[in-house]
Amino acid sequence: MIRYKVVITGKVQGVFFRKYALEKGRELQLTGWVCNQPDGSVLSMAQGTPEAVEAFIEWCRTGSPSAAVAAVYTEELPASSLPAFHIRN
Repeated sequence: MIRYKVVITGKVQGVFFRKYALEKGRELQLTGWVCNQPDGSVLSMAQGTPEAVEAFIEWCRTGSPSAAVAAVYTEELPASSLPAFHIRN
């Protein structure tokens, strides 16, 4: 089990990025969340098997169909108890 903080920049708000990320996170059976940030980026905390988290990070590099991802920044964190993957307000 691994856990990553993922920050996605670019045109990632107002393009259903969180909705698609939610679907992808659930498809990959991740725990954690995704939310918009005041600076226009999207922040996610993703935890699961190494393969699932890596697949999620790779998906973030493209994102939703209308997104224009500029960069994806990741930071590995200690695994802990997280709820089912959800959109955080």
